[in-house]
Formats: sequence, structure tokens, C-alpha cells
Amino acid sequence: MNENEEMPVTSHENNDYVKRTDVKKELTSRNLIRDLPVVSCECGARILLVPDLDEMVRSVEAHASRHGRNEADPKNAEIEHCRIEELLTEKILILASKKGK
Repeated sequence: MNENEEMPVTSHENNDYVKRTDVKKELTSRNLIRDLPVVSCECGARILLVPDLDEMVRSVEAHASRHGRNEADPKNAEIEHCRIEELLTEKILILASKKGK
């Protein structure tokens, strides 16, 4: 992880991908970042897999909404939102099933 990459977090607030340099440096120095269970979106954003299902849903919803807002046409925005939501949900389920073994 380089200095410009964002720390994976699951907050559903507007700035849910806040740069946290101090935490990132600490995790990197202990080689813990590579061990975190994350799913990656096609845009490069990463969402941390956490055991709290409600928090995971909020994180996916917030990220999918961000993709939808990038579309000018409301119909395309809804399509993009749903597409990203399904993509991330599928990745989360696959990762969670592997972690459970």
C-alpha cells in the first residue's frame, strides 16, 4: 500500500474512504494490511469485510450510491447503483464463505 492509497473502512458517512495516514503507517509497519479481508470494487475502492452484517450492507449501499451519483441520467444512475451493489454483494459472499472454512 503506498502513501496515496486509501485505508479500507466501512463507515457509511460521506467521507467513508478517509485517508488515515497514522493508522495506515502503523498497519503497514506491522504487515497487517495485506491480511485484512477486503473486497475490491472495479473502481479500486476497497471495503473491509466485517462480521456486522448491517454495517456491511451500509458500506455497500454507500459505495453503490457514489457510483450512481456519477451518472447524469437518473435511470442510468439506478442501473449503475444496482450493478455495483450486486457486484460487491457477490464478492462479499464469496469471501465470507472462504473465511468460514
